[in-house]
Amino acid sequence: AMRYRARARVRTLEEVRLRERERIARDLHDTVAHHVSAIAVRAQAGIATAPADAEAAVEALRVIADEASRTLVEMRTIVRRLRTDGQG
Repeated sequence: AMRYRARARVRTLEEVRLRERERIARDLHDTVAHHVSAIAVRAQAGIATAPADAEAAVEALRVIADEASRTLVEMRTIVRRLRTDGQG
């Protein structure tokens, strides 16, 4: 009976870990998808405005660079959390 309960507890803990990792993976996907969509919109705006307004195109590139940097920071934070949770 004790071995059965111990195995059941291990299974329960593994299921909890798996659900948490799946939630974090969804968060990672949502975060990256949101930022990449914003980057794509800004890139399209920069392309559209470049012939008439070079400064607007340069500004779009600045926004894209900032957005990409934020995306990488958030993605690294989430991945670091996944790795840390995986060690526990």
